[in-house]
Formats: sequence, C-alpha cells, structure tokens
Amino acid sequence: MNLNPPTLEEVAQALSLLQPEKLLMVRKDLAELDAELKTELHDRLRNTFFPGEWASRLQSVLLLLHEAHAVDSVQFVAQVFLPWVKFRRSLQPNWQRVGREMARIRDIEEGSTEETEHQIGLYRLIVSDLFDPYLTLLVACCEFIAGTFTDIDAANFKLGEFNKVEFIEAHLRRRGDTSPMFKGYNAKVRNAISHGGSHGYEIEGRTVLFRNINRGPQPKVSTVRWSVDELGWNGILVAELVSCLDAATELFGLDCVQADGGDFARLLQIVDAAFTPAQRAELRAELNENLERIWQDPTLDEKRRGEVLTEILTEQFRLRDMALRCIDLSLGGGSILIAVPPERALENDQAICTRLLMMTRYLIVARTVFGPAGTRIAVVETDHKVEQARLMATIPGPLLDAYIAERAGLIDLLREGQFNLGHDKLEVVIDDKALAEFEDQSLGRRFPRKDRATAVTPPISSAR
Repeated sequence: MNLNPPTLEEVAQALSLLQPEKLLMVRKDLAELDAELKTELHDRLRNTFFPGEWASRLQSVLLLLHEAHAVDSVQFVAQVFLPWVKFRRSLQPNWQRVGREMARIRDIEEGSTEETEHQIGLYRLIVSDLFDPYLTLLVACCEFIAGTFTDIDAANFKLGEFNKVEFIEAHLRRRGDTSPMFKGYNAKVRNAISHGGSHGYEIEGRTVLFRNINRGPQPKVSTVRWSVDELGWNGILVAELVSCLDAATELFGLDCVQADGGDFARLLQIVDAAFTPAQRAELRAELNENLERIWQDPTLDEKRRGEVLTEILTEQFRLRDMALRCIDLSLGGGSILIAVPPERALENDQAICTRLLMMTRYLIVARTVFGPAGTRIAVVETDHKVEQARLMATIPGPLLDAYIAERAGLIDLLREGQFNLGHDKLEVVIDDKALAEFEDQSLGRRFPRKDRATAVTPPISSAR
C-alpha cells in the first residue's frame, strides 16, 4: 500500500482529470495558475491524499461546493465556507490523534489479536473524530442549496452521523452523482464498535464478526463480517474522504476566495477564519513594519506625522463602516481624541455596555495605526445638537497591545478600561462565574483572556 504523498506532477495530472472547466469558477483553466500558486497548491494537497478513489470523490465534493456557491456566492462564502474553515482548524488535534494511532500499527505484531483490536479501535476513532465532524461541510452545502441552512454548528449537530450520510446521499442521487463518496463507511460496523458491550463484535481468526444490535425485550441483530485486511482498508477509505474534503477546501479557497477577494469585511473574515494565530502575527508584524516607517521617519515633523497617521486612521474607520466626527491630536503629549456620533438611545445598562463594546473598536484600530505615539487614546460620543459628551472610553495602550496580539480579550478591556457617562464614572461589573459557565457551554471557539493561560485546570470529576 503506497502512502507516499504525490509529487507536484502527479497532483497536476490528477487535477487535469477533474474537469477544471466545471470545478474552477474564477480560473477556467489550470494553466492560469502561475508557478507560485501551483507550488502553494501542491504544498497544501500533497499530504492529504490516500490511495483509493480520491479523484472521483474530490470531484464530487468540488461539484457540490460549486453547486452551493452558485446559489449565492457572497452568502455561501460568508456563512458556510469561511465558518467551515474556522471549524476545520479546530479538528487538527483529531487528525493528530488518528495519525499517531496509524503510526503505532508498525509496532504491533502482524497477525496478532492486538493488531485486530488496534484496527477496530482505529476505525472507530477515524469515524467518530474525523468522518462525523467533517460531514458538516457536505451537510451545510446541501442545506444551503435547499434553502434550509442556518449556521455551521447546526449543520454539525442537527443530525446524527448516519443521518448525515443519508441526507447527503439523497442529494447526490437527485443530481445523478453515483461516485463512491462513502465507500469504506458501514453504519452497522460503526454501531457495533461504539456499543461493543457483551456481544458487539467477536474476533474469529483473521476475521471480525460485527453485530449491530437494536436493543429491546427481543433484540434484533444484523451482522457484518470483515477480514482484518478489509477492516484496515475500509478505515483508510474513510480517512481518504476526510482527506478529500481537506483538499477540496484548499482548492476552493484558492480559486473562489483568494482570487475573488471581495470587500474589506470579507478580507477581515478570511484573516480570522483561514489564518492561524502565527499567520495573523506575521501579518501584524508586516503592517507594523510599514507603520514604523511613518512613526520613525526623521523627515516628518510632529504635525505632518499626525496628519499622515490621521489620514490612515480615517480610511481604516471608513473601510470598517465606523462612523466618525473628528480626530483631535496632541502627539507631543501622546493624546488622541476620537469623536463619534451617538448611534442609539442608552435606555438601560445593557444598551450602555453594548455601545461601550462598539466604542472599544475605535481604540483598538487607533492603537494599531498610531502605535507608541498614542499613549493615551480616548473615544467620546458627542451629541450633534448640544455638542456635549455623552459616553467616553479610555483603555491603557499596553492593554490594547495585548488585545491586538491576541493575549487579551474584550472582557479584559471592559474590566480594566475607564468609562464615563457624562460626568459620572461607569463601572462594568462582570459575573465571572456566569461568564465561565457560558463559555463552557458555548460551542464556539474560546477567545483570548489575560488570565486564561495561568488558570488552574480543575480536577477531573470522579462521576465522569
């Protein structure tokens, strides 16, 4: 069994069989990919393929992606594809676990009972930790085409694993796709392994008898018998589909997202979803390098430096659709005052807190642009009729730097910032216990927090 990654030429040859005129949206021919993009594509794909029928499976996945993309390209990328990219990144530890277990096969005696048990456990791991969550992309595409998509988490948890397969297969049949999309997957084997109990499976020489048992007073049993070689190969085929979903994500991203950059909000979403923390750090370093030329340019006096940075900051607010009245500078004292118009009535504490969260965005963007030149940055909401300050927010520069570097979060900004309503000082009170419970129950990613890295891990409950 050859598990070596394909060469650049092999990838190009395989992709040439995938009807690029149907699979590529922006570039209608693979020849349009320049050498740099070809190398990037190869680097992304070379470690994703297993031997088997990946070419036809990859084609089916790409066609499904493009069918969904054709319904509403902007909404599909924003609501389905980019959230999927972020979701997929959370599955990297699962890939690593599966990879470690695959590698361990080399250390187990061939033909032993231990080898069979290992293959059984590996099949279950591949299906539960990779196959099931990766089906989310296919379910989301089918739902988007049908007009029933809500969000990526619902696509993941709305259906059980076998129901996901049935749902996707029904869609593929309607469009006449007969590719072996789910070859290697067997729901009866999966259930027998997951609920082994006393009779789930039995090892008999070089075969395994799997019993899918519908429980009740008179249990109903259906069986599947695989040889150990079939078990191992079917696990590879299931992993291959997951690998094809990875490959399709990379190819679609290169073709439909990067080549069609979209607006600034789309760019920010791409950076948040598709970039790793290390890549975002590199991006910030590159941005800071360009801004440092302005911060340290000896040919610019204080007034001109302030004008240049103010122009950049104003443009950044415009790109983000952030309303602005004016920016007042006193760079000699490191002071920057950003005046913004009020947006809503401050009827209660929740409305005030929501508005303060929005105002922190002005401080974050301003600190990014002015850097160390802005030691004190404040944003003030002024009433356009009487010219009186309504809300004012100030956050220390080092804390803003920590937020920008993803070492702090919005909770930290609210906890340590200085806020005023007219002449009255506001105190933002945070219920840490309720916040911790909310975060524990949330299905989304855990956002940065200053104290998170030093938090003590609670003991594992004995009741678990």
